[in-house]
Amino acid sequence: MIIKQNIPIGYYYDLIDGVNLNEIANEYDNLSSNNEIIVDGISGISNQQMFSLLDATVTSPNIFTTKLKNSGYLTGANSAIKVDQLFNSY
Repeated sequence: MIIKQNIPIGYYYDLIDGVNLNEIANEYDNLSSNNEIIVDGISGISNQQMFSLLDATVTSPNIFTTKLKNSGYLTGANSAIKVDQLFNSY
């Protein structure tokens, strides 16, 4: 049985947008309250790069994140750690 989970849209946006290390979550971020902090140290991933990772093997946000970290698309110091911090914010 394959279980498919949604990847929060805010996670996609935060991978693309400029770095904002401590942004306040809002109602659209799918977090439990509107005052949680999102640790966003990642930016510059393109839609094309993200969508290239989405295939039949991506059945959860965790798998997507692992594929992203192994993709070669991340640049800069501690990028994998920063992706984990962003992902864990959601």
